[in-house]
Amino acid sequence: MNVTKMSIRFGRFDRANPFAVASEVVPVLAAAMSPFGSLREGVGTTELAWWIVTYATAHDGVQLEAAMKILAAVCSTSCDKRTAVQFGACEVILITPTSGTRIRLTRITGGLLAELDFGPQGSEDRALTILRDAELAGVKFSCYAGEAEVPREEVTRALYRKVLGDVDYFHRIPSEDFSAAMAEGLETAEAEAEFFRTLR
Repeated sequence: MNVTKMSIRFGRFDRANPFAVASEVVPVLAAAMSPFGSLREGVGTTELAWWIVTYATAHDGVQLEAAMKILAAVCSTSCDKRTAVQFGACEVILITPTSGTRIRLTRITGGLLAELDFGPQGSEDRALTILRDAELAGVKFSCYAGEAEVPREEVTRALYRKVLGDVDYFHRIPSEDFSAAMAEGLETAEAEAEFFRTLR
């Protein structure tokens, strides 16, 4: 399943209470950043996501502080390359250094719009990693291959195959090399497999 774009819209945005939807948006942005080393290694993704939401929803006086916090967060990465940041009047765009993936949060009429653009070549592994984390957090992205929307059934089948692959990976580790951390990883993978099995 090759995905070129993903998006989700959050409604009920109230300028007088901008953080009313933040609890919904932050897990989405954190999931979107999870496959990218420059946004994960040495970076507090949850805190970064909060400041992105703050920038997109804030009055002008707060935006400068939020922008500085965002820049400080992306510059704290322990990776050799850093994610680029672009600011608009009511949006933040993160551009990853290797793949050029664009992660955007925009304030729109009545809500917020989160989008990921993997470019014309698309992505499978990173898209599935983001979708897995988002689904486990109760979030459902709309996925596209070019201009065509990927059917929901295809998404859930691909996610189920991915987590079954994770389970199989742990089962193939020799018993003498199987650590407590690996046992915990297997337990998590099996729970995820059961979760995605019920979505099929």
